Amino acid sequence: MKRDLMQIRWPVIAVLFWVFTTASAQETFTEVLSQVSFPKKITLQYQDSTHTLVATGASAKKRLRRDKQPSGSAVSEQRSICTVAHYMENPPQAEEQKIYGLIWESRDAKIFVVNFNLSIPAGKIKDWFLLQAEKAEPVGSKRVQKSLQEFANLFAGSFQADERCQIQWRADGTTLVVMPDGTEKTIADPGFAPFWWKLWLGEKSQFDRADLVNRIITF
Repeated sequence: MKRDLMQIRWPVIAVLFWVFTTASAQETFTEVLSQVSFPKKITLQYQDSTHTLVATGASAKKRLRRDKQPSGSAVSEQRSICTVAHYMENPPQAEEQKIYGLIWESRDAKIFVVNFNLSIPAGKIKDWFLLQAEKAEPVGSKRVQKSLQEFANLFAGSFQADERCQIQWRADGTTLVVMPDGTEKTIADPGFAPFWWKLWLGEKSQFDRADLVNRIITF
């Protein structure tokens, strides 16, 4: 009898394992250009409560690279430097022209997950963040200058392909940055997170902002 039970148990375990792994595989979505996958949901624990954030979309930052061939001709290639996914607790459903305002005004938790798609030398991401902020939002950059510099300094090092960091706009108004090695840094300035969200979800965004919200846009 024991032998018969064992013969039954192993197939059942195998089926359960297959169901679990299949279900887990379905809990991701993929950004089209970079083919980078992200979880559909992220769960955070803070302030003695659980916060579940839902993916609203993802977008890749493209770079045009020109390589010279032996013949002397140049070949252009588009490569994605990084891919960003956006998450939000209790995300709204609305037309695109309204969705950005609803996100900015919401007090629910939000996250940008940044996946680096290439190996990036030290200082490059820091400089890029500062440059895009100062070019797109010169007035806003001055208002949060100290916090912006504090934030950018976190990205002064080098990054390897497939490393990830998180930029969290928490419900209490603070910004928590989680680096690839797990290091966490809190930016207390309540004005910084709204500034950064308007930078990446604004009209002058370095990303395709519609892609960052395409999972919650209604048509």
